Amino acid sequence: MKGFLRSRLLVIVGGYAALSALWIAFSDRLAARLSSDPEVVLALNTGKGWLFVAVTAILLYGVIRRRDRAIEERQASLKARAEEVQAIYDTAVEAIFVHERGGTARIVSCNQRACEMYGYDRERLMACKLGELSEGVAPYDEEHAVAWAKRAIAQGPQLFEWRARRSDGTCFWTEISLRSSMIGGQIRVIAAIRDITDRKRDEEAIRCSEERFMTVFRTSPVAMIITRLSDGLCFDVNDALLAQTGYAREALVGRSVRSDEIGLWVNPDDRTTVLRELQAKKVVRGTEVKFRRKDGSVLVGLFSAGLFPIGSDTCLINAVVDITAKRALEEMMARTERLESLGVLAGGIAHDFNNLLAGVFGYLDLARESLRVRDLKEVEQSLSDALSVFGRARALTQQLLTFAKGGAPLRKTQPVDELVRKAVVFATSGSNCEVSFTSSPETWLCDVDEHQIGQAIDNLTINAKQAMPWGGHLDVRMENVPGAEMPSHLPAQDHVHISVRDTGNGIPREHLQRIFDPFFTTKPQGSGLGLATVHSIVRKHEGHVEAESEMGAGSVFHLWLPRAHVQGQIMNSSAADEHRGRGQVLVLDDEAFILNIAASILRRSGYDVSLARNAEQAVAMAELAAAAGKPFLAAILDMTIPGGPGGKEIVHRLKMLDPGIKVLASSGYASDDVMARPKDFGFDGSVAKPYSAQDLRAVMAGLFPDDQPQSDATPSAAPSQSARGPDLDPSITPGPSRTD
Repeated sequence: MKGFLRSRLLVIVGGYAALSALWIAFSDRLAARLSSDPEVVLALNTGKGWLFVAVTAILLYGVIRRRDRAIEERQASLKARAEEVQAIYDTAVEAIFVHERGGTARIVSCNQRACEMYGYDRERLMACKLGELSEGVAPYDEEHAVAWAKRAIAQGPQLFEWRARRSDGTCFWTEISLRSSMIGGQIRVIAAIRDITDRKRDEEAIRCSEERFMTVFRTSPVAMIITRLSDGLCFDVNDALLAQTGYAREALVGRSVRSDEIGLWVNPDDRTTVLRELQAKKVVRGTEVKFRRKDGSVLVGLFSAGLFPIGSDTCLINAVVDITAKRALEEMMARTERLESLGVLAGGIAHDFNNLLAGVFGYLDLARESLRVRDLKEVEQSLSDALSVFGRARALTQQLLTFAKGGAPLRKTQPVDELVRKAVVFATSGSNCEVSFTSSPETWLCDVDEHQIGQAIDNLTINAKQAMPWGGHLDVRMENVPGAEMPSHLPAQDHVHISVRDTGNGIPREHLQRIFDPFFTTKPQGSGLGLATVHSIVRKHEGHVEAESEMGAGSVFHLWLPRAHVQGQIMNSSAADEHRGRGQVLVLDDEAFILNIAASILRRSGYDVSLARNAEQAVAMAELAAAAGKPFLAAILDMTIPGGPGGKEIVHRLKMLDPGIKVLASSGYASDDVMARPKDFGFDGSVAKPYSAQDLRAVMAGLFPDDQPQSDATPSAAPSQSARGPDLDPSITPGPSRTD
């Protein structure tokens, strides 16, 4: 603006000078031409002078007026700008001070927010020394305040927290930003001050909360560990978990607990299930899992976990309640219950077995009589009836073994609806209870031990009967529940839901949470172990059991059994009977009659059979067969051989000789872990003794589903010695029957 005015002024002055020169040069000539009269010329010269003065005055006035107007406009603009800056200065959120350079850093200026923050008027505030506006205790005193100001000039912008003092003497936290600037030709220090009292209060609250959390975390008797969701990296672990697992803190913190080197999870599928449930529900509560301690022992715990953020990471806080001792106690109590029940039922069992033996002997005697008169149809019927009675005896034996020894369930994939129906009908027979059944059209298959689940349903039914001594209605329902529809506190995976509802008096609320506790009972003659046994059995099947009740309205028990991973058709008895195979099968057992029975069943199904009485003989046969290029197709190994190793000890040797061989575990103890989880021990399946021809054929059909029935279904009745291996001396008289 200033340059523009100067250029305009130069144009005007230059133009005026040029015109004046032209006027002076030509005005006299013009006057002489107009008149030669001296008086007229004098008058013209006088008028010429006055005209020059008038024009000069007008031009000067215009120039001066224009300059004054520009100055006024400039002043008005500067005033508006100054008012704008002052308004911004006074309405800023931060308190702003302008200090002198050096000395005591005297306050030169301050804004309205500074007056409000410190409780002074502007004039009084500007008269304050820095010590008056500070807490007054090192490092929050005048000396340190002046040092900060000098540092801002020498080193550049500074940012720090400061304890300030108001006019009423109260102190508060501030955050101060200092920087130097040139103002009016002098170096000044500008301080922008923000009240951070609320922030410091929040930080203190967070710090106290973190201290409380860490105190609870460290001292909690519940084992806890904090990990990152993405890769399982351990951030922290409490003393309880270290004590329970035997690890040192340094062995876990900073490392992934999912690594094989640490191997906390006994079953990786449990970890997968937990992570899937976390993704679906954001929380896991009370899932029973097994962890491996540092010394290799197993810890059974109720696992809970929840998501929370740490910085940009999504983390898990995991808690494990050690129930190893509780599970051992439950097992002991269940065993005690079984033994007590066996003692009470000993007389009844003997009576039942006598009746069953009477049926077997009776039908066999009828078959013998029919043979004498050559009535083959009657012989077949009597033998079929004898086998039916024998089947009942075998089922009773397996139930007693499972009841007496407990252990892992011997599972197989099967529908549970018919199993539940049979158990309920059997338990309510002869009672005054009305029973109704409702089930889904196609109930999913489950991996269950039919005897243990039958015992659980039987216990629930007996409990319902006892709740309705004068009769009532028992409603049993079975339905498929997809994982997305499961209750929020249970795993989000497919289950079969079984509910048993009675119309009894109900369970008091104060007792409802304890009904599954061992030895808890409200019945005068009760042992308190029936529902505890139900709970234990369902837990062993990775299921869940709950109860709800209302006084006067009855009770309902809910069982959730996980859906089997493989769903398909279950082989029926006719399909098993039609199974025909080919190839050599090795059978190991110390009982001659079991070897003979197995050999007969397998040969009639098309297989060549080799028999062994001990493990060494079985391994030798396998070596010879492999060397001859005719390895065994399958092997059936007894788990217990008196005086030597059993099938468990040689299965890996057979697999090393021929990785393609299919090996079955065989035992009379249904509670044997090998029978329950054969694949965990190197076997391909299991068959419980005593087994029928149909049972063995069904297992073989499961191992070799591609074998088709042969057109010549009747194999040679007496295969050659070389084809079937060494046979037993038929003169050997089988010893007493064993179930091992």
